[in-house]
Amino acid sequence: MDLSQLPIVFSKDQPDLQSPRSQTDAVGAGDGTPSDPASLTNPLTMEHTPFVVTDNMSKNYYKGLPSSPRLVASTHPSPAEPPSDLAASSVLKEIRVLRDHPLISVWDNGLAVGISLDLNMIGVNWTSLEALTIAKVGEESSGPATVWIGVESGALSYEEGSNVAHSILKYIVDQWHIPDCRVEIRESRVMRQTGNNLPNPVTSKSPTMELTPFVVIDDISESYYKGLPSNPCLIATTHPSTIDPPSGGQMEDQWGWEDRWWPDSGHSAVLKEIRALGDHSLASVWDKGLATSICEGLNTMHVNWTSLDALTIAKVGDESSGLATVWIGVEFGALSYEEGSNVAHRILQGIIGQWHIEDCRVEIRESRVMRQIGNKFLNLVHFNHATFTIRSPYTATLGSPISTKDRLWDEGTGGFYFSAGGNDSNIYLVTARHVVLPLGQDDNEEYEQPDDNKLRVVIHGTTSFDENLAAFDREIKEKEFVIKDIQDRIRLMKDKNDFVWVEARILEEKNLQMAKTELEQLNLLLKDIATHWEGAENRVFGELVWAPPIIPSTEPGRYTLDLAVIKIDPGMLDAENFLGNTVNLGKKYTPLELAQKVHLHSSSSPSFKIPGNRLVKLEDQVPEDALFNPPMRDADSKPCFIVFKNGGKTGMTFGKANNVSSFTRTCLAGQYRESKEWPVIATNQESGAFSAKGDSGSCVADIFGRVAGILTSGSGATESADVTYVTPISFIMQVLTKRFPQAHLSPTLVVPAGEGTSAT
Repeated sequence: MDLSQLPIVFSKDQPDLQSPRSQTDAVGAGDGTPSDPASLTNPLTMEHTPFVVTDNMSKNYYKGLPSSPRLVASTHPSPAEPPSDLAASSVLKEIRVLRDHPLISVWDNGLAVGISLDLNMIGVNWTSLEALTIAKVGEESSGPATVWIGVESGALSYEEGSNVAHSILKYIVDQWHIPDCRVEIRESRVMRQTGNNLPNPVTSKSPTMELTPFVVIDDISESYYKGLPSNPCLIATTHPSTIDPPSGGQMEDQWGWEDRWWPDSGHSAVLKEIRALGDHSLASVWDKGLATSICEGLNTMHVNWTSLDALTIAKVGDESSGLATVWIGVEFGALSYEEGSNVAHRILQGIIGQWHIEDCRVEIRESRVMRQIGNKFLNLVHFNHATFTIRSPYTATLGSPISTKDRLWDEGTGGFYFSAGGNDSNIYLVTARHVVLPLGQDDNEEYEQPDDNKLRVVIHGTTSFDENLAAFDREIKEKEFVIKDIQDRIRLMKDKNDFVWVEARILEEKNLQMAKTELEQLNLLLKDIATHWEGAENRVFGELVWAPPIIPSTEPGRYTLDLAVIKIDPGMLDAENFLGNTVNLGKKYTPLELAQKVHLHSSSSPSFKIPGNRLVKLEDQVPEDALFNPPMRDADSKPCFIVFKNGGKTGMTFGKANNVSSFTRTCLAGQYRESKEWPVIATNQESGAFSAKGDSGSCVADIFGRVAGILTSGSGATESADVTYVTPISFIMQVLTKRFPQAHLSPTLVVPAGEGTSAT
């Protein structure tokens, strides 16, 4: 809708924003009761032109906020610095929680919904809606109450934005009798906070050939590899003469079958076994480029392959060595029999043929690369160990970056663990659905696939894995510099023999030995990561088992439903590496800084203590009635609710929960939908953003050591969020217990005698 075409003329009876209320609002003014709650106003009609933002003011008005969004409109422009020299004189601003204001009592009782309906009726492409205060950094006053509206970039001109802002303000004043507030509009988008650093892949194409090769059928597929340990299903073979056909089969002469067996004939399929390739011409070129060429060919054909081997497969008891076989494993359901035949012949004729290897075959089977005695989550180490922080993503503590194996460029964060209880011994991890099923890539229906088709989930996508390796390099170089620096100091003390210098040299030699030990610890872990975790298949830790559709909601007690459940693979967890829902605080903050973040006021004595090992065990959950009733006080003796999270992108951050709901408006399945959110803002201007893209799915906890919810999105003009949105744990558990009736947040491992670990 073109807002410039709306008949907007401003009336003379605009409320005086400097006075408590307009003279026309004498009845019920300020009581927060709408005179007509169902009445939603059109854009304000006044004779006087409202204040209109300029470009300079737009760019500088929100200086200091994490994403520095652009101001579109304000009904109360007095906080802005003079436009004459905004670039030089704009003040820093910060977001604060709204306290002790009439807005709070009516926000979730109809006002917020009314504003969203009004915006929809006007035709505004809005993205978020908050009630908070925005004040100058260092200013003691709390700042005016602000209804903060986010709109898509370019959705409104300054003039249109001003008209909309005044329309909303008039609705607030006239219908809800809240005069002492302002309305501001900024450009901001709601981000599902997954990393998305690579372009979408090309849509998979079915391989085609001019000549139709032999195509496997179900009976052959199921029996062909009988005798092998996993009895995989055959998808394709380029040498069907090794298949035992039915006697008198129509294709006997065409394919040269020698044996006379068919599943329906009453005979037994022959047993097969795998043998080493041995002395074959394939062996001489396999590691000299042929294997790499086959991998590239499979990738070019968009084949979701899992393994590539060169070996022989022969009949049990057959004295001959068997036919040399290029054996390709593909994911379950990745190729039909027809597609598999085309792929196999392309590999044989187009790639292997160029290497002049004739006496071999290509076979494709369904196969998954499985972790056996290999990777599991790394064990935790003591706080003073050099790898305490950098190994954290590979441990079972909360906050590891995650992705799906087939979309490594979309990254989010693992949330919290739960056990299903009863006879289910598995341990599950909750994250946001859009982390593992990106918006636009699925039909937003309930996800529940058969075992063979479940999505595999990995620690680290491509970007976060590379960033982790880069962090290793930085720490190693820094440690090498420290060693050199200490060695230089020791050399300078070499000829100093008095007591003070001797004592100093002894201390430096101890420091040198410690630095060398730490360097060795870093190098050993880096070698382990590079050797055993580099391939995405080596970072698989579980599979997606269930994800309800994303459902926005503004109903009481409901919030954005955006969750997915991942089952942790057997063998990933053991008694040494799993401590339940535990957060590693890391070394980002000193003990004093941590204390200042959680103990803001002498009257607040939360049960949360800063453990010496920096591992915080989360127990219990935040009840819904605590979300908007802050349980503690800040340094100014005002009610507040401090929360924290360990995100895959921004790591450990602390924030302050707002005491009124926010609302978001996002496009889902081609339609704009509104939803209520639990908002979290930065604790102050210096603390930085609470979250950024890549943090979706993170577990948010309060400083009483309770699970508060999972992070689902944030609003801002850049990848840093000015306001972060969280789905409360109370709502999540309502949904989870419908699927897992005995689900609980205190999973522990039990090791029965002679068996592996299980959950209770």
